[in-house]
Amino acid sequence: MGAQRSLDEFAGADGIEPERPRPVGRAHPEALPGVWTVADGHVGHPFLRPGVLRALPFQLDLARIGLSEDLLVVLPTGLGKTVIAALVAAEVLRRSDGKVLFLAPTRPLVQQHSDAFGAG
Repeated sequence: MGAQRSLDEFAGADGIEPERPRPVGRAHPEALPGVWTVADGHVGHPFLRPGVLRALPFQLDLARIGLSEDLLVVLPTGLGKTVIAALVAAEVLRRSDGKVLFLAPTRPLVQQHSDAFGAG
């Protein structure tokens, strides 16, 4: 077991800790060619109203996965599962003549999803 190090050992040669660059927040992922665009967090897509839907980077990442493989998203309330579903649904509808089935366990949640999809 090694000896305990003093705090001075972690500072620069003159005893003053060098300034470190501040971490920059995670940038929004690049848009997928032909799928959607992202500007200032707002998602642009032919089936979405411009400037209405905001998506965080993790939501875009999950939606990308949902476009190419099966996806089950388990997140706490208020973290944007409906946004992820809207992104995937919009692109699935754009790519094909198919339909999207959106299920919810309660009537109030069905109404909430209907309102959210109607606004987007």
